Amino acid sequence: MVFGYRKLNRALKELISKAKETALPQKDITSAEEFVEYGEPLLALEQLVEQLFEFSIPISAELYDAVEQCGILMDMPADKYFYLKELIK
Repeated sequence: MVFGYRKLNRALKELISKAKETALPQKDITSAEEFVEYGEPLLALEQLVEQLFEFSIPISAELYDAVEQCGILMDMPADKYFYLKELIK
């Protein structure tokens, strides 16, 4: 299980790095980073997905792929993030 946690942590950090390249407010990036730090990966992913969508921030296909990868690693249903596809520029 430790291996899976490390893989998820790396995937989330990669996702956060990609999110920093968007217009997402820094406070939302910081919140996601703190959730990861405190062992709350699901909250980190939800924070990023919800805020990107709420602000209608254009994203790259690579960022969407990173979201999807994190979702898969956490067994998150795709309906919790698939709507971000409409933001791909």
